[in-house]
Amino acid sequence: MRKRTFRVVGHGDGPHAKKAVDLAIKPRHANAEITAVDVEGAQYAKYLKRLGLREKPSNLRVRGRTSSVDYLKTVRSNSLDHQWAHFTATAMRFYVRREFFAEVFRTLKKGGKFTIVDSAMSATQLLRELTKAGFSCSLKRLNVAEAKKLDTPYMDWFAREQEAMRKSVLGADGKIDKNMVAQMRQAWIQIHLLREGKVTGEVRAALQSAADNMEKTFSEQPYCRIVAVKRK
Repeated sequence: MRKRTFRVVGHGDGPHAKKAVDLAIKPRHANAEITAVDVEGAQYAKYLKRLGLREKPSNLRVRGRTSSVDYLKTVRSNSLDHQWAHFTATAMRFYVRREFFAEVFRTLKKGGKFTIVDSAMSATQLLRELTKAGFSCSLKRLNVAEAKKLDTPYMDWFAREQEAMRKSVLGADGKIDKNMVAQMRQAWIQIHLLREGKVTGEVRAALQSAADNMEKTFSEQPYCRIVAVKRK
């Protein structure tokens, strides 16, 4: 009997599609169809060359210069087994993210999972939005080493940025300066309000929710993993 194809999509996997490539070349994933989607151009051939591979794995699909929402709109409902988004959801504007979560939910099979790795400061807001989209969610806080093990694209860069932010709010006594955090919080809100373009009460509330948890960025577990399940 022919085995069922396990269909997986990674969102914002970077131009080299590193995580998708790493999964595709594993023998146990030979019967999986793995698709990497990213708004940047697809340059996965460079990573394949680094691995000593001359050809793209037959079970790998790469969709460069394509937004996740646009890609998912071409996918049948209830047809995907798993999707992931590492530091992608919070890079989206609020209403784009809402549409993205709705499309992820629509395209997942019942019982399918959607895994997010992102900043811990946004965890509460992401959980709220995912639940509203229909998912049942679980959360785990992550330290830098744990986040790196999940093969998150650009994780080294994220870790350096997080450490730089932490150092920037340290007082003379080496402890977190609450006044400096408050200033950073307000600056962060203003920057993201400008990025949003369309500013509504919902947008302000979502940004405030994340900003209220900014201290988590300076903790030993600055990241989080959310597993969102489409209930059967």
